[in-house]
Amino acid sequence: MPAARDGPTESPGAGWVVAQRVIEVVDPDPAWPARFTAERDRLRAALAHAGVADEVVAIEHIGSTAVPGLAAKPVIDILIGLRAWPASSQAIAAMESLGYVDQGEAAVVARHYLQDGPPGQPRTRQIHAVEHGGRVWRDHLRFRDHLRTHPEDRDDYAALKRRLARTHRHDGVGYLEGKRPMIRQLLARAREADAEPLVSRVAREGFGTDPERYERARPGYPPAAIAWVAERAGLHE
Repeated sequence: MPAARDGPTESPGAGWVVAQRVIEVVDPDPAWPARFTAERDRLRAALAHAGVADEVVAIEHIGSTAVPGLAAKPVIDILIGLRAWPASSQAIAAMESLGYVDQGEAAVVARHYLQDGPPGQPRTRQIHAVEHGGRVWRDHLRFRDHLRTHPEDRDDYAALKRRLARTHRHDGVGYLEGKRPMIRQLLARAREADAEPLVSRVAREGFGTDPERYERARPGYPPAAIAWVAERAGLHE
């Protein structure tokens, strides 16, 4: 069993179970984002039905299937941001009600890892539930966003995965270990870029290059200031 780590900083999106199964890297599928959206909605509904929806802050699509144009194993990686870790037993049970199997932390400290089937069997979706805003959460999103915005790194990563899938077709451990050096390198670049305030970086690069990221990052206006302006300007709905 691999030693526990502080987070998936060397293998964002990598699954825990690497039993003997065929490693298959396929061409990017435009249906992957819709598959994530459907599964996210199912998870939200199950959590709400169990009365624990407030435990989850956000649900994100991560891993290679979340990067347009990137070849990947056809597995939807789902990152759940918890208000606090660990999740309650009711929240885990809600996920299991959708066919997931709880694998515990699975070598990543402070993570719940669940996959849609028993160990060693083919899977199509997996969950990484971690503290929202923590290091593991941030690294998953950093890695994904770096590949989304750096096509050369994305293509190099895809080429490596295809090569490893050929040489480690029945060796999941070898496949993961083969990816690790490049993942470390790309994640280091993403962390370095993330050290600059997001609004400043997007402003420097041009707001038009990534309007969604700018919208997420830019500061809002204080409600009191909005009310003050609206009152004096006579603004109404």
